[in-house]
Amino acid sequence: AYLDTDTVIYEKRADDRMYPASITKLMTAVVMLENIDDLENEVLTYSKTALNKILGTGSAVFAGDGLKVGEQMKAKDALAALLISSSGDVAYAIAEHVGGTIENFVDMMNKKSQEMGLVNSHYTNPVGLHDDEHYSTARDIYYLAKHAFSIPEIKEMLSKYSYTVSESNYHKAT
Repeated sequence: AYLDTDTVIYEKRADDRMYPASITKLMTAVVMLENIDDLENEVLTYSKTALNKILGTGSAVFAGDGLKVGEQMKAKDALAALLISSSGDVAYAIAEHVGGTIENFVDMMNKKSQEMGLVNSHYTNPVGLHDDEHYSTARDIYYLAKHAFSIPEIKEMLSKYSYTVSESNYHKAT
C-alpha cells in the first residue's frame, strides 16, 4: 500500500492471523513514547523480574551479554537498543518502567492496539516471544508500522546506521 493514501496495490491473506515476533517491539516503542516525555533524562532500571522473563529465550542481547540486574540506562538508549538491536531484555525493562509491571504494560499495548483499530492483534509480551495468544495480521502490522514511522523518535532511531549507548553503571559506552 502507498503510505500517503493507503491505496492497496496488492493484497494476499492480509487478515490471516500470524505471529509478529520482533515486530512487536514497534508497539512497545509506541507505548513507551506515549508515556516517557524526557528520553535524555529518564532512567530505567533492569530488575530481577525482567531478567527472569528473558532467561533462556536467546533474546537478551543488550551489549552482547545482556543487561545486569540493577543496571540503569537512559530511556533514549533503551529505545535505541529496542529498535536497532532488538534487545528483548531492554523490552522487558521498558515494560516494567512504563507499566509498573510487565503485565500492566502488555495491557497498555493491547489498549493502544484497539485504539489504533488493530482489531486482529493481541499481545502477551513486549518482546514478540512466541505465544499462541500473541498474534497479528499483515494488515494490522502495516497500520502499526505506518503509525510508528510517523513518530519522530522512532523514525530517527530506525534511520541510524549505528548508535553509541551511553555508559551505564555496568557497561561502558558501546
